[in-house]
Formats: sequence, structure tokens, C-alpha cells
Amino acid sequence: MDPTDQLIVLTEVGVALAGFAGVVASFRFKAGARVSRGNVLGLSMMITIGLIVAFFSLLPLALLNFGLERQLVWGICSGLHGLNYTAFGMDTQRRLRKVQVRKRSSLWMLKVLIPIGGYGVAVALYLNAMGVVFHREFGVYFIALVVPLILSGYMFVRLVVHPLWKAVRERESLGKKEREDRGTGT
Repeated sequence: MDPTDQLIVLTEVGVALAGFAGVVASFRFKAGARVSRGNVLGLSMMITIGLIVAFFSLLPLALLNFGLERQLVWGICSGLHGLNYTAFGMDTQRRLRKVQVRKRSSLWMLKVLIPIGGYGVAVALYLNAMGVVFHREFGVYFIALVVPLILSGYMFVRLVVHPLWKAVRERESLGKKEREDRGTGT
């Protein structure tokens, strides 16, 4: 598959994830619903990630239309996307400081794995832009677009599935309480 075709697919996926996240959120967070800082941060990250991926998928196509050499395009786009990764990572870490997390696994992922992975991708993009280790290759740029889509997809699944599991647990606990009440004769 040609890199331009791959970029178009990534653009479509990014826009679709951002749009679906917005639609699900509008149904989930109706007036009077309990909304936490973490929910808002997660939702804004999904939408932002989808739109950023769409933008950085279209940027090389725009530059290629000006007749620039592909290696130069991957270098320019890698440098710009590296700056984006760094700024987005710093902003997200700043916002995460105020988020209360109940599970250790979520805390580990949010405060350790995602930042290390994000800054690792940013370093790879900078190296690709400078032609060090990588030689201004499309593959590095492609991976830098796919990684946030994977994160956003995971967050989207949690956004959709989490309320369902919560409802199941609540229903099961009510059923258990009813069985206990019948067993004690109350």
C-alpha cells in the first residue's frame, strides 16, 4: 500500500474516532449526569488525538502536492509532529496531576506508561527529522500516527463499555441483596 493511501486511511480513522467519541459523550453526559475531571480529560484527549492524527496525516499530502521530495516531507513532518507530541504530552501530564485515579493499574498506565511511550515516540520523530538513526523514513512517521490511535481506540472502548459493566455490577448487587433479604425472611 502506498504511503499516501495509508495516510488517507489514518485521516479517516482519526476523524471517525473523534466523531464517535463526541456522539457517545453527548449521550453519556446528559444534563444532571455525574462528570469527573478524569472523564472530561479522557474525552477531550480522544477528540484531540483523533483530530491531531487527521491533521498530521494530511500535512504530508499537502507538502507532497508542492513537489517536495518524500524524504524531505517525512523529515519536516516528523519534526513538527515531534513538537506536537512534546507539547501534547506536557499538557496532558499537567492535567493528569489533578485527576484522582482509584485503580493502581490505571494510575500506572496514565502516569508512567503513556508518558514514557509518548516521549519515546517524540524522540524517534526528532531522530527521524534529523536523519539520525532513521533516515527520514515514512515508517517512523506512520508509527507515530498509529500509536495515539491505539490509545484513543482503547479509551473509546472504555468510554462505551465501562457504563455497561457498571450497570451489570449494580444489577448483580441488587439481585444478591434481594436473595439475601428473601433468605432472612425480611
